[in-house]
Amino acid sequence: MALPDGRKFKVKLEIQDTFIDTNNLNLILRLTTANLPAGMYTTGSQAALNGGGDIALSSDEAGTDRLYLNIEEFTLDGNVDMWVRRNNCQSASVTDIWAWWGKVGESQPAASASGGSEGVPSSANIGSGSNTGSQCMLHLEESGSPYNDVSEDGNDGTSTDAPAQQSAIIKNGQKFVASSDQHIRLASDATLNDTKFTLEYLWFNNTNTENFGRIYSRVSNNFEIAQRGTAPSLDYRIDFYNGTGWTNTTYAAPVDTWEHHLWSYDDTTLKFYVNGVEKHSSSETLTGSNGPFTLGARESSEVESPDGYLDEFRFMDGEVDANYAKASFNAIFNPGSMIIEGAIETIGGLLEREYPRGVNRGVTRGVI
Repeated sequence: MALPDGRKFKVKLEIQDTFIDTNNLNLILRLTTANLPAGMYTTGSQAALNGGGDIALSSDEAGTDRLYLNIEEFTLDGNVDMWVRRNNCQSASVTDIWAWWGKVGESQPAASASGGSEGVPSSANIGSGSNTGSQCMLHLEESGSPYNDVSEDGNDGTSTDAPAQQSAIIKNGQKFVASSDQHIRLASDATLNDTKFTLEYLWFNNTNTENFGRIYSRVSNNFEIAQRGTAPSLDYRIDFYNGTGWTNTTYAAPVDTWEHHLWSYDDTTLKFYVNGVEKHSSSETLTGSNGPFTLGARESSEVESPDGYLDEFRFMDGEVDANYAKASFNAIFNPGSMIIEGAIETIGGLLEREYPRGVNRGVTRGVI
């Protein structure tokens, strides 16, 4: 159904073209208090429902092109983490998203539901890239199984010796303990393509001792990512296994620092990006059938968990390029610069004037 559909307020959110290096880039974008108007998430006459049940998004001002919205958290005391897929982001001009709210009694997604989401249309994937769709997106904020897949493909995770919930840069990541069998398993699923794929996650290296720990293992095609710190250098490299042997990416992850890691494989070349910057590229042949994969140790009771925290894991069907890697990093780490909110509009013609970002933010706005 087209918007406003009984909703009372809307606001334009502008994706800044300075963060987009190519036209028609499909992105998963983060919405927080850094890029939403204060009146939307604080108690008052313009507030959305606690839990975000009345919030909807569109790519056009008329509200006819609804967007997929995933609400991780939305409370009227200012705890906000939401995700939206916006296709066709442009490098030469600002790309718009319109947020709509203010519908009394609306309950989709359910207030306070973990991983609550509104998929419009229901078959839409919160994927990314011109030829990719997400087959798994885990926020990893749960304290144990199941780990909810919010991509709408239903690839929920189950755990062995569950990692501990840990405060993270986004919300709550999972803390893996070195030399344990901790892992999160995702079931065998034909939608989890191993011919062309993209992996994306946030990683926090916690080790200061010698350790070998698997971050990601896909037994079916023998592709694995691991944290490797070997005495005497203890450089904590992020390396990968290609079915024949381990490859040293030469990238050493710093201790006590959150990073955005992205791996993309186009059936010929495997590339590794850190915080949007390419760190490794090599020709690889990764073969095998679809099958289960794990975050952390392998399934075969191997005590090879990494020493660090993992958050916001995504598995996507298809490859992405450097433009996507850079934009996705900024969408997560710099949401307030990448997306700028406009003025709240009261549907029906009244406009709530809002001061520019950083000037008297939070002051009551006058109605004109």
